[in-house]
Amino acid sequence: MQEVIYKEIKKITGFNNPDSSYSPMFSTIGLCVSPNRNGVSNLWLSYNSATRSIFNELISLPYPLNTRESSVYRLIFGFNKGRLAFWKNDGFMFECEGVDELRMLTSVSSGTADLWKEADSDEEYLILHGYSLNQAPEDPDSVVPFIFGVRAISGTIDTSDGYKIRAGADGKIAIACDFEALKATSKYVRNILMTSPASVDEAALLCRRWLRNNSRSFEYEAKNEAEIKNIARAVKGMLFNYSKAQGSLENCVTPFPSRGTKAYTSVWDVFFGNLGYGLLGTNNSKDFIKQIARRSRADGKISGKLCSTFESNDYRLYPLFGRAIIREIDFDFGFGWDVLPALEENNKWWLTARISDCGLIFEEIEKRPVITIAVNAFFLDQLRATAELATMLGLEEKVEKWTEDAARLEENIIKNFYDKENNVFNTVYFNMENATRLDADNSDEFASFIPLWAGINIGEENAKKMVEEIVVPFETVNPEQTAIKLEILRKYGFSEEYDRTKADYIKSCSAPGIFDNSLACALYLRLISEEVDI
Repeated sequence: MQEVIYKEIKKITGFNNPDSSYSPMFSTIGLCVSPNRNGVSNLWLSYNSATRSIFNELISLPYPLNTRESSVYRLIFGFNKGRLAFWKNDGFMFECEGVDELRMLTSVSSGTADLWKEADSDEEYLILHGYSLNQAPEDPDSVVPFIFGVRAISGTIDTSDGYKIRAGADGKIAIACDFEALKATSKYVRNILMTSPASVDEAALLCRRWLRNNSRSFEYEAKNEAEIKNIARAVKGMLFNYSKAQGSLENCVTPFPSRGTKAYTSVWDVFFGNLGYGLLGTNNSKDFIKQIARRSRADGKISGKLCSTFESNDYRLYPLFGRAIIREIDFDFGFGWDVLPALEENNKWWLTARISDCGLIFEEIEKRPVITIAVNAFFLDQLRATAELATMLGLEEKVEKWTEDAARLEENIIKNFYDKENNVFNTVYFNMENATRLDADNSDEFASFIPLWAGINIGEENAKKMVEEIVVPFETVNPEQTAIKLEILRKYGFSEEYDRTKADYIKSCSAPGIFDNSLACALYLRLISEEVDI
């Protein structure tokens, strides 16, 4: 299966779109290599919810890319006269022959505010410092500092007239490049470049090993060629949406559901993304949760949107942290002890900062306080998950506390949201001025059946009737809704509807671009390999 995945990924890897052209090995940079232009035209950086061009005309060549020889491991130019491969996150190698000199950085992007050469650059190392202008309006910084380093492995560096690499006596040029943002130093970049492979072939082997190590556990016997292609697209969509981000994300591997267009992470994304991340044979799914736990605020709040240099607290918040932890615990009680404090503090935050006068949790969306049934139901499940974790860790007092809190919340949900006569959960608005509530004119159908997923006790007969009348006919529009719907259908014994919904989702994954979003990839891989369990 692994060899099949390699071959298919080779066919679908592209390097000409700023929002999808990211190198492997958890990189934040992408390269533009187009058959219509010679050499490497752009270096892009995916950073804080925006994709910015750092360099235009990065590498100039007298011959174009031979696209038939492109793969995830290497790019071939001019029918083997020039080759490129990634050797680390945010680092690549290039080598060529048949040219006297290789021109680099003949054009800098208009988004790069400043660029200068380090004074002690020499014939072996070229160290460039620069600033890229801010492109994310929420970013507190006006610029992003970066360092771009080049090491001449074969040939010499000449900066007397622009930036050139002159061929050595053997007529060959080979360079290793490294891009670092925010806090790198010149010494660090030089030390990194010293460890580069000696050739593009060696770099390509590192890429192949990276892909193998991060997809090795996904073993599934595909039914046909179309399914093989979709599996490869999904695996590629997962791995290329990982990133070792800069800044406060601490260079840990982070899941970005839609690189370039959504270069941030959140509890929501980790919760649904881990459906697939755990299938690829790494511990990254646990690392994602630890990273969120580390970013927990002093008062217990977990921001809805985590980026390299800022957090967005007005982004929609969902208390899904507890269930995400339980899914990953797998008898790793050390992991449980690591994240329990952040989980409990987050519970306390919801129970204080998000309690309204009528005893319900609310969140502010677009400056309007809203009591949402979805948030209530998700939080009920988080309280129960906390009690489960405490049980695993043998903390009886904590088990009792969180179980009691969950029971009180369930009573409030039934009292304030459940319309017994019509057998429906309502969406409610909360007026801060006079502490009154108002049922919404149009209920949110998806939100209204989250309580079924959370297992709120309204009686088996009422629950099944609600599934028949609301859940079964509901047409999902994204992988998250599909995952919740499938779990409800399975929980309440609607096997035929489950199979049909599952088949419809798998069929929908043949649409172009569906696997650009790693949450769609995650659910697809989970569904074809085993039943969804969230």
